[in-house]
Amino acid sequence: MPASKNVFKTNFPLDGGVFERNKFVECELSSNFSKPIQVDLPISHAGAFKYWVKSNLAHRSAIPNSFIRLEATDSTRGSAVLSPQTVYLPFDGLDILTAVSKWMGPWLVHHPEAAHPHPTPTFELDTVILEFSSSIASKGLPLQVRSEADIAVLMTGPAASIKARNMWQYYVLDVEREKEVVKGALNSGKIVPWSGSNIVGKYIVALAEIVKASSAVAGLNELGSCYGIRSDGEMAAGLIQAAL
Repeated sequence: MPASKNVFKTNFPLDGGVFERNKFVECELSSNFSKPIQVDLPISHAGAFKYWVKSNLAHRSAIPNSFIRLEATDSTRGSAVLSPQTVYLPFDGLDILTAVSKWMGPWLVHHPEAAHPHPTPTFELDTVILEFSSSIASKGLPLQVRSEADIAVLMTGPAASIKARNMWQYYVLDVEREKEVVKGALNSGKIVPWSGSNIVGKYIVALAEIVKASSAVAGLNELGSCYGIRSDGEMAAGLIQAAL
């Protein structure tokens, strides 16, 4: 009887070379089925790799096409508490660290510092993406990405939806509202004198930078709500008087 031959075939680069999707290599397996068969792979690449097992024994069914999933790892220098050596971290470990806060809704009421720093615009952005994803089929957009052209088409949809939400409003103040606040302070005489550097004759851009660095404006970089940046009307009135 001819000797049985069992072969492991894969497009994983067993020699550690460059990955080529359509290039398959073979590794002969033991014909002894009385114990587990082990295949040692030199891990040199991350990704999904195709493999199957062929056997010339009629009573043995070959393993059909399957995939090996090898995850990339990141590395970090250990602290004195952990280890002085470089420690390799699987991506799953990093993903879990970023997801934990999302599981702790009621608990975050008492510990908001553990949540995403800008939850309101983040939620709005997620909503835009979710709504777009659920409408891809009805809009006649490609359901499967087969080319760069498909990617370009799919990217224009969320961009237009995000633009329609006027997300820029999280970064600015309401000009008309602020004008009324400052007018009210000037008319009432409730003015806090400017105590900062000399601002006489400064251009608008220079004044804006000085104000941003002062305590006259609240909500900068917080992205708490649309037009969430507000000025202290009495301090703003004092600055205007000092600048003119």
